[in-house]
Amino acid sequence: MKKFLIALTLLLAVTTCAGAEPANILAKSVNDVCWKYFATLERNENIFYSPYGIHTALSTLANGASGDTRKEILAVLGTDDLDALNDARADFSAAVKKNYRGENVLGDFNLILIDKKFFNRGLDKNFKRVATDVYDSELRKFNFAGNADAESQKISRWVTDKTKGFVTNFYPFSLPNAQVDIFNLVYFKSKQALSFKIETISEGNFTGLDGSRGSISMMNNVFKGEISYRADDKFKGIELPHTSNTAISLILPVDDNALNVAELWNAQTIDYRADFLDALKNAPAFDGEVFVRMPHSVFEYENSIVKNFLNMGIRRVFTDDAKLNIVKDTPLKLSGANIYAKLDLSEHDTKVTIVDATDVLNNLPPCDVYFTANRPFLFVIRDVESGVILFAGVMNKF
Repeated sequence: MKKFLIALTLLLAVTTCAGAEPANILAKSVNDVCWKYFATLERNENIFYSPYGIHTALSTLANGASGDTRKEILAVLGTDDLDALNDARADFSAAVKKNYRGENVLGDFNLILIDKKFFNRGLDKNFKRVATDVYDSELRKFNFAGNADAESQKISRWVTDKTKGFVTNFYPFSLPNAQVDIFNLVYFKSKQALSFKIETISEGNFTGLDGSRGSISMMNNVFKGEISYRADDKFKGIELPHTSNTAISLILPVDDNALNVAELWNAQTIDYRADFLDALKNAPAFDGEVFVRMPHSVFEYENSIVKNFLNMGIRRVFTDDAKLNIVKDTPLKLSGANIYAKLDLSEHDTKVTIVDATDVLNNLPPCDVYFTANRPFLFVIRDVESGVILFAGVMNKF
């Protein structure tokens, strides 16, 4: 039997580097997906992705799958109870709507495009219920065989609207043979609770993974009794709170000469990584003075993630043996999975003056801890109360 094609697209947008607790099943599942996906990445480039977004896309797909196809997806999600996962997700979504308001935005938008030839057949009743009620998905009739530019502009306008103008140049991946396209867009915007009050952005050197050095804008500040700091014999990290229910953790190897933070982090056990991040989250504010220096930059990334899904163990869904019951009486298989990400590590609310880096560093008062992210570092943005990892990445090069 001929299998029609589904496309899966993940879009992530985070601006400014700046929850009531749902069932622990969601945090554990999302965070497991985070590091399973991380292990499949090429770790010599800049990395940025949303474990929460990937989890949402896979969970949505699982609700439309059956048999061994569903079992493979659930194995990656780390659960055999999809109903419990859906319930936990619904609880978390309700908490997000309550806790992220005004200038603090965590948007998780889902759009399911169905080719006009199949739209009137209708969606599987259970899939439609979960997609709309739990994952708040918007369902649209779409002309995949129509004018490519005109159809793509519709998606581009949807992305621009949902990101409030932060992403204006998204052009959908070309999958002309697709019959269904599942879009997941995660958009996050929040002010930092702590400003970089030195009020300077300095040009400084960043040493990349390959040892090359280049000039990059850096934000600087000294914090006293305001941020969490943790160090062991492998890594050191800080956690900077946002005004929303989130925080960003920055992690460096303890060895100041180590540049391969991604490889070193990936070599640790899942339990070690969870314990390190939990210790940062739960630690009291560091009593002494911490000098923080971090990049002030924006980068974008887009790529196919089919190989990553295959390496995570999701294989059957791409074959003619796939069991996807999304559209009534229409056999489907996954034809592609793509990711687009944009990250703005900026402090927009600080009035800044560009000054020479040497002047900034030489005029600093003595500090108890210097955390200088002028070499490859790992970062994680989490919902603090639940512990769900919303975004993760590594800056390997300038």
